[in-house]
Amino acid sequence: MSEIDEQVRRLREGSPPERREAAISLGRLGGEQAVEALVGALSDATLHHHAMNALRSLGPERAGPGAAALLDHPDPLWRVCAAEALGALRARSALAPLLRALRSGEPRLRRASAEALGRLGLEEASEPLLTASREEDPELQNAALWALAEIGDSRALPVLLERASAAVLETRLVAIAGLRRFPSPRSRKVLEVALAAPHLRVRLYAAESLLHLGDPAGRGSVLSLLASPDRDARWLAANALAAVRGPARREVIAEACPPLFDLLGSDRPDDRYLSLLTLRRILSEVPASLRGPLRALVESLHGDPDSRDGRLATEILRDLEAPPPGAAS
Repeated sequence: MSEIDEQVRRLREGSPPERREAAISLGRLGGEQAVEALVGALSDATLHHHAMNALRSLGPERAGPGAAALLDHPDPLWRVCAAEALGALRARSALAPLLRALRSGEPRLRRASAEALGRLGLEEASEPLLTASREEDPELQNAALWALAEIGDSRALPVLLERASAAVLETRLVAIAGLRRFPSPRSRKVLEVALAAPHLRVRLYAAESLLHLGDPAGRGSVLSLLASPDRDARWLAANALAAVRGPARREVIAEACPPLFDLLGSDRPDDRYLSLLTLRRILSEVPASLRGPLRALVESLHGDPDSRDGRLATEILRDLEAPPPGAAS
């Protein structure tokens, strides 16, 4: 049995640790057989993350053609997984097969293809996506509208502005998230109104979009929710903070460090874990002046190195030994 046959067998039949190791090995080996096995593994929630990382390690040139061929697989679930993989790979060579999948009669495949086309970011997909955004299937509408926003097609803006106050929550969230791509006064006004919405996720999505646009109102809202007594609010705010991009990122992270340090000293285990997890994600941009206090806090929590918190603390302490980005060598 060849090495690749053995790794495919382990991926399908092995114990959970063996299956994760097999995904990593297949990402190293590559080839049509490896890509097919990894795309199929995306349907398994316990393997999804590892299989997707392996596909990304192969990259669009090595994994894209094989994944595109699987859009014609006889199993409909594999077809959906193939579309998801092509989006994650940003395999621009798959534009034509994804457009064909968008026109198929399979609702799940059409939605997955719309999202994948958005990740490709190609203007050639705009017209078919605009057509899909007007169809009756609300989930396809949302996927196509999100994709148009990702591409940056200005024709999506009026629809996003209208749907940002929709009664259906998921439609509203897609619209609010999409507005971050359009830095117009109308977008900012709609997002600032959404900051006062009663629903927590609407407020968080609006704050995150405003953060991406560099608006101070978004920053203040995220920082406020990070200190909220509501556990869900704290977790959502931390995720928004770690995900923010753009010119305001460093400034926002500097302002978020004190409330994150407060959570690190909390007597609630979930809050300590949330703080460690978020600080691990943003560590490279923690200001040099705060790295010393952070080290002292983390050292006081280090505890069992094999525990959930201990592993994160070990990683943070290790990375704190390296000079912060931009420091003189």
